[in-house]
Amino acid sequence: MKAWLMLGAMVLASVFAWVGIPIVWLWVGSQIQGATSNLGAAVGTMFFGAIVSIALMIPLLGRINEAYRRSRVARGREDTGNFALETVVVVTAGVALLAFILWFFMAAGTAPFPIVPEQ
Repeated sequence: MKAWLMLGAMVLASVFAWVGIPIVWLWVGSQIQGATSNLGAAVGTMFFGAIVSIALMIPLLGRINEAYRRSRVARGREDTGNFALETVVVVTAGVALLAFILWFFMAAGTAPFPIVPEQ
C-alpha cells in the first residue's frame, strides 16, 4: 500500500511539473504584463520562473523515488533502480503533450495551418 501511495505521489508531482507549474507561471506573466504593459518582462519572468520551479521539483521526485525503492527492498522485492520514476515522468509528459495538442487544435479553435482560404 505504501508503494502505491509513493507511485501516486510521483504521478501527482510529475503532472504538477508538466502542467501546474507552467499554468502558474503563465498566470504570473499575465499579471506582470497587465500591470506593466511590458511583454518582454512578462515572458522573461515566466521562462525563468518555470525553469527554476521545475528544477526545484526534480529533487522532490528523486526523494519520492528513493523512498519507493527502499520500500520495495524492505518488502523483499528486487531494486528496479529508477525505472518507476523514469516511467512516470515519460508517461505523464506524453499525456500532458497529447492533452495540450488536443486542446490547442480542438478546444481553442486554432487551425493547424495558418492559411486563410480565399472567398
